Amino acid sequence: MITDALDAKGLVLEEVHRRFAQVLEDPLMHGVAGEVVECLAARDGENAPRGHLNLPFEGADGGAATPVKKIGALTFRSALVPILSDPAQLPSIPILYLRLSKLTQDPSSTAAQVAEVLGTDPASVTRLLRLVNSPFYGLRNPVSSVAGAVRLLGFDAVNSLVLATSMDGLFKSTSPTASARMEQLWYHSIGCAVAAKIIASLAGFGDVEQYFVAGLLHDLGKLVVLRSCPDAFEQSARLAVSDETQFADAENVVCGTNHALIGALLGNRWSLPPSLVAGLSQHHHPGQAKAHPEVAAVVHLADIVSLGLGIGSSGNPFVPPIDNAASKLLNLDADRLKAIIDTTESEYPAVESAILGTNKG
Repeated sequence: MITDALDAKGLVLEEVHRRFAQVLEDPLMHGVAGEVVECLAARDGENAPRGHLNLPFEGADGGAATPVKKIGALTFRSALVPILSDPAQLPSIPILYLRLSKLTQDPSSTAAQVAEVLGTDPASVTRLLRLVNSPFYGLRNPVSSVAGAVRLLGFDAVNSLVLATSMDGLFKSTSPTASARMEQLWYHSIGCAVAAKIIASLAGFGDVEQYFVAGLLHDLGKLVVLRSCPDAFEQSARLAVSDETQFADAENVVCGTNHALIGALLGNRWSLPPSLVAGLSQHHHPGQAKAHPEVAAVVHLADIVSLGLGIGSSGNPFVPPIDNAASKLLNLDADRLKAIIDTTESEYPAVESAILGTNKG
């Protein structure tokens, strides 16, 4: 029994090291990644936050990865093109967010009017107040009403948080395989949102709630693929493992496109703010972001932090290196990176609890 436990821990350590293989030699990550590796390898899965997966992470079905045969992009592109070109087949933006967006764009709107609109959806009110009053926000005095949250945070922040707390319905599917993927993608997205707000705060950026939402939405394109063509997601996940490449690169082979481009398409269809679309489209290549490079950089790093901490699963089998442009823009060094990782690890459970109604944090 003891031997089995030691063997299992050894396999976990080996697996985590493999996931970090592309970043362990990065001078910025030297030592920091090692600490995260030790943290993950030592963590007791039963006591970990719900969003943390037991290792190993890889394999399209959560098990060991199996080699896949490379397939032509036309195989899945033919299935995705009609879906991406038909708005009726794409996920719909939460109606409550749409109504609030129109209201908050009117300078004559009041906190009472916002509260009245939110009052039509008591579940969203509960989630919003639970998040605002969570330790993540560290308010001295709890907020007991939507009007109070609006007065404290402002229209834009509350509107962003309403979008964040009403997204969970999109991460559901009738397919057992897709549903399991979506659940773990949702946890990963929450982890990315937490890290994004922490990174933006440390960098001194304003309107940190937009970074929280940008992190939460960054893998929206994967959600589209999972809902419409789950086999394409599974093939991409297996190819990423077998070829030891990043998920987005595998998507390009399998689908002829990737989740960043699909997410940007949906973001534009939803008329999301350009800053959020930048997070969707450029989080893998923040140095190429012509507009809102700070959002792309924050989401890029937040994605890496969530991946590194093993919060949920995005389908990506490896933790990617940190983009140099993002590192410079965020004035990143090893100490700041360690602070971001440590804070995300400690703050994640409370945010998961607030958004999902779990009993953690």
